[in-house]
Amino acid sequence: MDETADRNAIRELLFKYALMVDKNDWQMQDAIFHEEATIDYASAGKGGSIGPYREMLLWLKESLKHSPARYHFITNEIISIDGDDADCTCAFNSPMVLEEPGAPKIVMTNSGYYHDRLVRTPQGWRIRTRIVDMGLQIFHK
Repeated sequence: MDETADRNAIRELLFKYALMVDKNDWQMQDAIFHEEATIDYASAGKGGSIGPYREMLLWLKESLKHSPARYHFITNEIISIDGDDADCTCAFNSPMVLEEPGAPKIVMTNSGYYHDRLVRTPQGWRIRTRIVDMGLQIFHK
């Protein structure tokens, strides 16, 4: 296998996750996550927990219902590939607009790291486990 092609495919998968969340395109989830994948959103607070990816993405979708605009940035990817398995840690920065009825708009920025274990499938690389390490949350008024 071509390691450069694998690294590029894994990076694209990270970017697809960001696009899925930013654009509310939740139909993309099965092209990103392995069918047995889990996500750990415990560090996100507000009811975030660990569980099967579909359940966790439903929680995320509900958590973001008052955020009409989101812009994920994924950087500093460190990827280690071992055959059909891979580990990846990357930084994220995600400013988002928050709108509550009757309240002024607020911009919130979430930053931290995604720690992923990935597996190569016949359909391409998929995330098997994702741990979200929320390091910083800033509210801009």
